[in-house]
This record gives sequence, C-alpha cells and structure tokens, in this order.
Amino acid sequence: MKTIKYLNFCGLCTTGDCKNCARKIAKDKVLELLEKDTDKQPIEHTKQVGFPFYECPVCGEKDVYAEKFCSECGQKFNWDNTK
Repeated sequence: MKTIKYLNFCGLCTTGDCKNCARKIAKDKVLELLEKDTDKQPIEHTKQVGFPFYECPVCGEKDVYAEKFCSECGQKFNWDNTK
C-alpha cells in the first residue's frame, strides 16, 4: 500500500500534487478501499452484562462482535487476538 501511496497515477505531472485531478481522486479511492480491506482489531470495551462489547476502530459502530466486516463503514475485522 505504501508503494501505491507514492505512485503517480497520471504520468503527466511530475509533482503528484493534483488535488482536483480525476486520476488523483481515483488514486485516493483505491487507497481508501485498500485500507478498509486491511483487517483491523475491533476495540474491546469494559464487559457489560457478562459479555464483551466490541466497537469498529474506524467509524465507532457498536456491537460488531463476530462480524467479518463493519456494517456501517465496511472495515474488515481481525478477531484473532480478541479475548
């Protein structure tokens, strides 16, 4: 992903600072989608009513336990290290 971040999609400019360029916007969307597809650990909160409470680390969506993706923002979850 770091390689894509610094890749010049356009090939026409040399600065890579094309704020309103359609290709720059497309590159930003690709980076956003790659970031969402990189699994993240849900945030565990204080146990309530005898069970753990989990939250999406990106958008704050509550009660995401055992979901592969956040229903609100689409973030991919990694449950490997949760207790």
